[in-house]
Amino acid sequence: MEAIYPAIPEKDFFGILAHAVSGSSAEQRTLRLEGLEELQRRIRSDSIQDKNEAIAILLEMAKVQGNSQPESSLTIESFSLLTSKDANCFRSILNGLEDQPPGVQNSLFLVFSKLVLQLDYDKKREGIAPLVRFLITRDALNEASVREVYDCLIQLGKERLSAEIVKAISRGLD
Repeated sequence: MEAIYPAIPEKDFFGILAHAVSGSSAEQRTLRLEGLEELQRRIRSDSIQDKNEAIAILLEMAKVQGNSQPESSLTIESFSLLTSKDANCFRSILNGLEDQPPGVQNSLFLVFSKLVLQLDYDKKREGIAPLVRFLITRDALNEASVREVYDCLIQLGKERLSAEIVKAISRGLD
């Protein structure tokens, strides 16, 4: 299957990848993993035309697959590649996080918290507000995603971003 992906037009490729996001069969998992690897190849070669569609599929992948391995790692790496190629992609990711209903965000923020730690200083700073907003809106603080976000914020605090974290928390508590 991997050998035919490069020959598939982007729109059709995105359709296959979007269809494989939530499948649990071995075939769908193979399509998902090979599709994520092909997506990374296309990102590296700057051949992605519709970056917003790629981001939408990756957000859905993060939402559905959460911490599944290797899907989670491939999704984080794909997000990272997109943001390194185009600064506007990070804003699209942030907008995609805000568009999700609160209950759905758990696995998204599990992935997002791992992504933020890989980004440059300015993007890390931009990522603080959504992370804090996620924690403030939680009813239960014993979820795995809450722990990941909490650990991410602690790490960001160690990277001289503690003032930004306090500022975001202050705004959230108002």
